[in-house]
Amino acid sequence: MLKLLMIGMGGFIGALARYGLSVWVMSFGHTLPFGTLVVNLVGSALFGMGIGFVESQENINETLRAFLFIGILGAFTTFSTFSYEAFQLIRTGEMVTALFYVGLSVGLGTLFLWLGYLLVHRIFG
Repeated sequence: MLKLLMIGMGGFIGALARYGLSVWVMSFGHTLPFGTLVVNLVGSALFGMGIGFVESQENINETLRAFLFIGILGAFTTFSTFSYEAFQLIRTGEMVTALFYVGLSVGLGTLFLWLGYLLVHRIFG
């Protein structure tokens, strides 16, 4: 139960941080969605730093890991998790699988968003 509470608290922090950083970046008047890009890049860097730190330590509490990675970074950006999974594939020598995973995730994610939009637009249009 404590682990779930910590994930929820971390999620609250991560969601607010995501919103705050994105709004701040976009306040500079960009036409591209740089807010999301910056959030995704910062989240990926933080995830990499966190994994590097956790791998160098022996006694990192599982609840703390869940708070940081699932809670804070999971709510901050799922892109960081996606990037980590692709990195793991590359790290284990599965380059083709990694490229396939990245292409499939981005391509199908965009396609499914578009299809969902069209479906709702046709129903409520």
